[in-house]
Amino acid sequence: MVSVQTIATIVVKIFKIVLNIVILVLYRTGYNGEFLGVGGTWNLNEEKNPDAEIVASGVIVGYLIYTLVQIVTFLFGTTEHKRALSEIVMNFIGVFLWIAVGAVALHYWGGYQGEHQFQFVFAEKQVGLAVGALCVIQGAVYLLDTALSVIHFTKEMLKLEYLYSGSLVIISPRSKDFMCEVDVYASNIAPLTENVSEYGGGARVIWAMSAGDREADAQAKKGEEGSATDRDSRAAAVLKHNWCIGLRTIELILAVIAIGLIEGAMTAPQVLQSDHRHIALIFSAYSSFIIITGILIIARLFGESAGWKTSIGFSIIGVIMFTAAAAIIFYDWHRSYYANIRPNKEVYNLLISSGVFAVVNAVVFLMHAFLTFRKEADY
Repeated sequence: MVSVQTIATIVVKIFKIVLNIVILVLYRTGYNGEFLGVGGTWNLNEEKNPDAEIVASGVIVGYLIYTLVQIVTFLFGTTEHKRALSEIVMNFIGVFLWIAVGAVALHYWGGYQGEHQFQFVFAEKQVGLAVGALCVIQGAVYLLDTALSVIHFTKEMLKLEYLYSGSLVIISPRSKDFMCEVDVYASNIAPLTENVSEYGGGARVIWAMSAGDREADAQAKKGEEGSATDRDSRAAAVLKHNWCIGLRTIELILAVIAIGLIEGAMTAPQVLQSDHRHIALIFSAYSSFIIITGILIIARLFGESAGWKTSIGFSIIGVIMFTAAAAIIFYDWHRSYYANIRPNKEVYNLLISSGVFAVVNAVVFLMHAFLTFRKEADY
């Protein structure tokens, strides 16, 4: 039977998606159909720092992607979110990010003065204040979702404690995939004996050490003997076990490099003449996945991992977003470079380099999605 907390979680996530889409539409078209922003409109006649817009676009688009992926995984009947600390970390950080974006919007648009100095009511000002207020409300909704995630996580941990409370069996953190297939309400668990196979006899047995743990322990003992061959084998075992976080780290580094390169190119007037929609999409792709991959890595450092279906969803959307960003960069570079009589080659080199790193990152995301689907391995 579906619990009240699960129903509440689904309802809250749907509400988060609807509110996120409303914020995104107002953020993008709130200035009389043009880009609104939270800290300015990237007006070419004024010197404005786009850092606020980079962070805001990353938060708005990034959390929209994250929540959509979570809803899609729910459609597959998965309950991985209940045991994932990454869900708690993502929601908890989201509280502060959304409130920070809302505070910036309220601060800027609260003191906004339009072209007509004697006019005190501006449509864009009202929309900007609405965006700020909705972002603060979204932060409160993420706080509620954080509480629900903590409740789910606590209940799952209590179920695991109930599993072995009456026996001497020790559950390894790596055995959680096997534990998912075990009836959590089973009253009898077969004791661990030498005559029982690892999964054998239909008995509900949970080994204190999985096969991977025993192999790693054996490799460690061989490493103590100082054998070079053993060290290579141990390194291969570590690489095999940590390939997911390795790829996520590469994705994060490539995204940071790409956004740094294009930020440097933004200083040139020729580049700033690009369509604001193009700039917004590029920054949304880069900054949103910096947030997503960063939080996934943080959760991994706490010993938790996202489910393989969720990981595939992030990787596929990463392929789409970074491919689109690279295509736009190459298009704008080709159109702008040959239209200028004296193009600034240094700036355009930064721009094209950002596009190259976006292509490489799209390939890494594609590889990550393929390996995750092939192995069905949790991130």
